[in-house]
Amino acid sequence: MRLPLPPPHAKTRPGPRGSRGPRGSRLTAALTSALLAAGLLVGAAPGPGGSTAQAADRSARSAPGGNRPFATYNMQGSDHGLRWGGEVGPLTMHHEVVALQEVGSGPPAEPHQSRGTGESIPIPGPFPAGLPGSVNHTQWEYRHHRRHVYFLQTDPRRDSTTGRDRWVGGRVNLAVVTHARADEVRVIENPLYNRDEPRSEYRYRRALGVRFGNTVYYNVHARGSDVAPLLRRIRAATRAGENWVMVGDFNLDIRNRTDRQAREQTLHLRPDEQLARTGRSTHQRGGELDYAITHGTPRFNAGIPAGRGSDHYPVQFEPAPTPVPAAPDGQVHNFSTALENAATGQVLEAPDTAGNRVTTGRQRYNLRQRFRMNTVQGHWYSFARGNSPTGASGARAALAAGGLCPGINPFLPLSVVMLPCEAPGAQWRPEETGTPGGPLRWRNSRHPELCLTGGKNGEVSALACGDSATQQWWDNSRAVDERAWEDEEKRVQLRAYNGLFLDNFSGPGRDGTPLTTRRRNIGVISQRWDVRYAGSGDNLVRLKGSGSGRCIDLLNEERPRPGDRSVLHGCTDRGSKIDGTGHRWQVETYADGSLRFRNEAAHTCLVAPARETGYVTIETCSEDARQRWTTVP
Repeated sequence: MRLPLPPPHAKTRPGPRGSRGPRGSRLTAALTSALLAAGLLVGAAPGPGGSTAQAADRSARSAPGGNRPFATYNMQGSDHGLRWGGEVGPLTMHHEVVALQEVGSGPPAEPHQSRGTGESIPIPGPFPAGLPGSVNHTQWEYRHHRRHVYFLQTDPRRDSTTGRDRWVGGRVNLAVVTHARADEVRVIENPLYNRDEPRSEYRYRRALGVRFGNTVYYNVHARGSDVAPLLRRIRAATRAGENWVMVGDFNLDIRNRTDRQAREQTLHLRPDEQLARTGRSTHQRGGELDYAITHGTPRFNAGIPAGRGSDHYPVQFEPAPTPVPAAPDGQVHNFSTALENAATGQVLEAPDTAGNRVTTGRQRYNLRQRFRMNTVQGHWYSFARGNSPTGASGARAALAAGGLCPGINPFLPLSVVMLPCEAPGAQWRPEETGTPGGPLRWRNSRHPELCLTGGKNGEVSALACGDSATQQWWDNSRAVDERAWEDEEKRVQLRAYNGLFLDNFSGPGRDGTPLTTRRRNIGVISQRWDVRYAGSGDNLVRLKGSGSGRCIDLLNEERPRPGDRSVLHGCTDRGSKIDGTGHRWQVETYADGSLRFRNEAAHTCLVAPARETGYVTIETCSEDARQRWTTVP
């Protein structure tokens, strides 16, 4: 997310669920590069302005070229992974190609990768100097369905002091999620991009395309004035017999225009090009900005399933006359969640009966502080009190049975009480608060101007949304079932920024053994780790020593402080006063393939020492390269 993209070569990626031992781990760059060199990973011939990736799973495709249902969604950030699982995932269930804008600083944090598919796909030149030279391709698993993710860094993040662009991190990046691996990946250069222009021409973004058979799907996040030149470049890149779809956020409003006016006066389309549009606003403040232009494909119906967490609505496209399906309800986590207020450190508590006031209290790790986080109609979120069901069907059953969730009192809008989960006042949408991976702000569905707010004396209110820390809430796990942990990666090494590897001082290790980094030693068991995930579809992990059978924990998990050592400790939650959160980590995936581990008890990140044999500690999460780790089989 924040480190520069390396030269075009294969990335290291975690192995898929069910792959055991080293063969199921992420490949190193060297290994995949060797496969490429040996012709085992073969790309098709590059087309105009684009790079290629040969399809390895054609049998996964269910629709002929040009007939695939597709969708577009400007995510306005990933909300440290919530929008991938809660909003993008449901879109992919009905649509084989999903074009995403403002996806955040990297691909999904979901680490279920398939051996040999984590790769950087080179972008053939020529293109303006300084732009990223590759597209990142990974795989993601959503509810046991494998998805391919193509990510392109398009957020320049200009340094105001030097005037130079840092192609790392940011929010305004592109991704395309597909059911099958693309036959080819193309990048269309934006002719208006100029990195030396002192105004804002450096913000003009490329288009990211994926080809299936004879149809190319181009994802665009335009700025209005560059729609016409991007369209010309797409036409010029079209080969004989090819169809194409140009879809995304055009930032060119066609809401108050007839189809003919939009085609001829605004977009200047040719007679053989079709416009697929909803005919209504696709942005919450008005404006029809999200639509599709197609060439050579069947006609498509466009529809909006519902508003989601972003300021844009998703738009879905189905071959006419197929109706656009509604997004399903679903469970976000397969474990309970607790909402911890960033200002007070207190946790949301549910009363025993409906209509009673919701409060906060100190961490008690009891049932009153546990909620099931669900999506409602695929776009709003609700928090049903109690333990998590074992599957998504349980979440739907809770909603259907009229479970109770925190919501805004309809008779006293500033207070928060327990309401039926299906009530609009009990539904919320998350918003990032400035720091990727940080706490979230929750905006209400019925009263979108109001946000969930904690107070010093335990009161919970719905107040005007702002930047106060009292409206920022950590999404913490609770009561993770021991049977839910899956060995997704066994016996991998974790490489730090300086090339050293995570290790401990005393071989297999006992409780309290401190951690360090050392030079790589393939035969040393103390450098082997099993990365275990809390079920499919979430990025909650624990790091278990292959030799010790113990997990990476905190020196003082009950009162953790920045600078504390990281140590080995037993992996089970039995006997833990804090529900085992000290050895649970949120793993955050970045565009360059590196990982950052954020501890749930401390909300701090795992940090490598500055020198060999120094202690591994926890520090406030930041851009520091010492907080980046790469898995190596």
